[in-house]
Amino acid sequence: MMRCCRRFQSIGSASSSWKVIDFGDRSVPGDVIRRIIMRGTTVLRLCGTTIVDPIPDIDQEPFYTKLTHVDATRLSFTPQF
Repeated sequence: MMRCCRRFQSIGSASSSWKVIDFGDRSVPGDVIRRIIMRGTTVLRLCGTTIVDPIPDIDQEPFYTKLTHVDATRLSFTPQF
């Protein structure tokens, strides 16, 4: 969605849009979680979330987060074959 025009790009890239993210009861790829955290998320709710294919690429560089709260209740990992 952010690729469709400059306006959406500027709105989607603003760190204020990514402060609180709720992935409750959804399936989410592991790389999406990483990208969301890198955008400056401070509160991440993963209650009941299934992370699909959670194995990160070893060659990726480490990063620092602004996370202050994480709800990982009933979080599960499922490898994708």
